[in-house]
Amino acid sequence: MLPAPELLLATCRPVDQVRARLLRLSLRTALARSLWTDRAGRHAAMFGALLVVNLILALVAPLWVLALGPALLGAVHLVATAQYAPRALAGVNGVRVDTWTRRAAAVLGLSMVLGLVLPQGVAAPVAVALFTGSVGIAALVLDLPAGARVGAVMLAVAVAAAVLGFLPAALGALVLLHNLVAFIHWCVQAPTGRERRAAGLATALFVAATAALFLVPIDLASAQLWSFPGLSADDIGRSILPWSASPKAWRAATAAYALGQSLHYFVWLRALPEAADRRPTPCSFRQSAARLQRLLGVRGAWAACALAVLMSASWLWLAFPDARRVYFAVAAYHGFAEMAPLVLLAAAALARKRA
Repeated sequence: MLPAPELLLATCRPVDQVRARLLRLSLRTALARSLWTDRAGRHAAMFGALLVVNLILALVAPLWVLALGPALLGAVHLVATAQYAPRALAGVNGVRVDTWTRRAAAVLGLSMVLGLVLPQGVAAPVAVALFTGSVGIAALVLDLPAGARVGAVMLAVAVAAAVLGFLPAALGALVLLHNLVAFIHWCVQAPTGRERRAAGLATALFVAATAALFLVPIDLASAQLWSFPGLSADDIGRSILPWSASPKAWRAATAAYALGQSLHYFVWLRALPEAADRRPTPCSFRQSAARLQRLLGVRGAWAACALAVLMSASWLWLAFPDARRVYFAVAAYHGFAEMAPLVLLAAAALARKRA
């Protein structure tokens, strides 16, 4: 029996063998070989292709995108949030990324448990309280100027007040905006100027595509793939835009949600891990598992993997409306977890400018 650290790495070997075979086939072309060692070009090309494919899918079958995405990638991307969201603070004085990664993972795990056991009506206030408390505690313990500490707390309180003061509309807006947060992390964490430009261009294209879904008069009410038993695109869109009475706006919101969900998975699961790795070539699954163990510890890595498998299996087992409610309950805090380091980073940057 292999020891726990080696056992997790050994489980990646079959997947890496398949990956190696696919790479041998794809690297026969000159373009693929050039992108293999060009991280900025590879990310730009991958994002462009994914944008086109997922825009079509978001228009034609958004509920299938929203159903399959979390089942296949949702739980893994929650693990990525714990790993890579704290890296936005890498340039702030006194930050040890590995320490903050473990703390972020602990708070994220706590939020998942609370999301399952708390009544639905108090889940959002608890998530807001975790966000505000996390930012406040971090502002106190980090080596920040006094102005940055006050600014971070004020920003967190302002976000919390806006969310709690306009709860239904704010939660609907966060469904869309938290996808944009991933792109901001990409822009912040990109290690080179060329990669920052690629991330900025991807962000602009994502925002433009999302805006186009609302502005271009396309009505897909007759599409047969828009509905699931007990849940339609209008139902999801109404939850995102509770202040609107327009079915067209609801469907546009659902399509925008499907598009953003797919693309923000790419950012968390491909762009940010490779930015953290700093090597020009993509890392293998074994290398990713080794990094997870290094950041979260062996027990933390096993717990994260077990949670991801359990969530994915549960999602596939349940009917879509029930699975969606469970997923949102478990992942209720993760959007705030993605925003918290950016709030601290913004406060630190403003304090530096004023100094």
